[in-house]
Amino acid sequence: MSSRRSQEVTLSTSIDSFFQAHHLATFGDLGTHLKTYVQMYQSKSQAHAPSNIQSIGDMKRFVEEYPEFRKLGGNVSKHVAIVGELSRLVERDKLLTVGEVEQGLASGGQGADLKTVQELIMDPTIAPFNKLKLVCLYALRHQKSQAANNIASLIELALKNGVDREDAKVRGRRSGRGYFAHRTV
Repeated sequence: MSSRRSQEVTLSTSIDSFFQAHHLATFGDLGTHLKTYVQMYQSKSQAHAPSNIQSIGDMKRFVEEYPEFRKLGGNVSKHVAIVGELSRLVERDKLLTVGEVEQGLASGGQGADLKTVQELIMDPTIAPFNKLKLVCLYALRHQKSQAANNIASLIELALKNGVDREDAKVRGRRSGRGYFAHRTV
């Protein structure tokens, strides 16, 4: 977590029903499910409001349900904090934009042209690892096309924009040197 009270959290599908139900969800679906989870907690919170305790039976029910209600509140808070931190990281690292271009390169879809890849490689907020993935996907997508001529320039651009030369040493089949080890700068 990014706050000053940063803490480590262990998630387990065996003890956390929300995590069990949604650990494979997409980021967008996770946000939707979390909103529903928070709304459910809010409705239970209103049911436990002091104004709703009007009899001895209400008091007894409140005391019996309170530990579970408190546990639910802690779990809701934990997941809100985790998704908040994930959201911050996704925004900071532009992961939705990078992911969209990666998907376009992998599937041959829209939004994965040379100019877009170059812009992302030159963006100082994009992590070097993500820049390297973009170059690799571009190389795989265009290795047998006219665009293959652009691969060397993308490699050089990545090296000039934060990708470490050692990380960029990928071996290819065509030669023992591969795409990324073909030049020494």
